[in-house]
Amino acid sequence: MGFPAQRFALGLGLAVALAACGGPAPAAAPAGGTPGGAGSSGATPASDANLVASPSRADAGAELPMTRSVVLNGDECKGSDGPKPGALALLEKACGARDAEGCSKLAGFHFCGLGVPADPKKAIEYSARACELGSSSSCSNTAVLLIQGLPGVPADPTRAAGLLEKACSAGNASACGNLGMMLQQGMGVPADGKRAETVLKRACDQGDVPGCANLGMLYIAGAPGLTPDPGKGLKLSQMACDKQNWLACSNVGLCYLQGTGVAKDEPRAAELFRSSCEHGQSPACANLGVLYVTGRGVAVDTARAKALFKRACDGGNGPACRFLSEM
Repeated sequence: MGFPAQRFALGLGLAVALAACGGPAPAAAPAGGTPGGAGSSGATPASDANLVASPSRADAGAELPMTRSVVLNGDECKGSDGPKPGALALLEKACGARDAEGCSKLAGFHFCGLGVPADPKKAIEYSARACELGSSSSCSNTAVLLIQGLPGVPADPTRAAGLLEKACSAGNASACGNLGMMLQQGMGVPADGKRAETVLKRACDQGDVPGCANLGMLYIAGAPGLTPDPGKGLKLSQMACDKQNWLACSNVGLCYLQGTGVAKDEPRAAELFRSSCEHGQSPACANLGVLYVTGRGVAVDTARAKALFKRACDGGNGPACRFLSEM
């Protein structure tokens, strides 16, 4: 197997939940929730990471902090074959003789634990070596691993950004998309909306669907140095959604919920959250749960909301776990 460059690049989840679907954000709600809201089965969840706000705050443009989808969850290794007998020793020789693909294959085997014990540190070392030998996809893969951090390997977003810059300059579209996300969020590099726009356009123009989705999000939410353009952003997000980028669908749902770049349509928002949730996007599950609590676009259904919060919580959505504890 080769180190799954494309899947890792897409796994970074470059379509991110909107920071705000338009409008400046008011001050954040207290950690315990809106006054009088927490602690009962009918509580209205407060505005929080990955979750839509309560009606009184959502209509005011409450901020929805950005969230990347899961970077590495084990799916990258599914269906991958292990090395043939004697192959690991030969790949070690190949890598030692400056063969980038040999180093990349070793990285994949060590990451997935195929033929050898899983060893994230060695996976990064082999991937970084392949990057040094000219493999732009390996530069991008190494960066993804460093953004997330792994057992025994601390996150290093600054180094990751440098690797993505190198890969993007070499024409790797997914690396450009990842770099654009980091520039938009100020992760490992100073936040720079114009630079983010440039590299995300490059990714999108090369057919990278998550890059197009993030470019849409960038135009909707804006960034330092870049004026929001919700109409353009919604068009790009919808295009990515149509190509089954499910987190982009969730972003479009937020726009319909808040009426940004499109007429407000809460039932349509619920449909988009539902589709995104069904395809594994925990922020969308949490958002849909909030709608079932508040009765926006759907009939109030506390039991269904609870099930959705559990699904989102199981998917790593922290606020959903907290909301579940309050029901």
